[in-house]
Amino acid sequence: GRDNPEIHNVCTGRQTSVNQLVQFMLQEAGYPVPVFHAAPRAGDIRHSLGDPTMAARNLGLTANHDMAAGLGELLAGLAADNGP
Repeated sequence: GRDNPEIHNVCTGRQTSVNQLVQFMLQEAGYPVPVFHAAPRAGDIRHSLGDPTMAARNLGLTANHDMAAGLGELLAGLAADNGP
């Protein structure tokens, strides 16, 4: 309830690195995009992995797509909304 909110992660439960995400985005872009790497900054999260258990149990929500399929669908939708 409002007095005791819970955090729910709607996710695949599989870790994806920033480099994996960049590679997918480059593949989907279809043209070269420069990628710059820099040293980690103070406060950067090195690894993050969501646990989908509570969202599935309490809300009945589960990820229906893996990361690549979900992002591909999102990018296609954005492209359709913005036109050619």
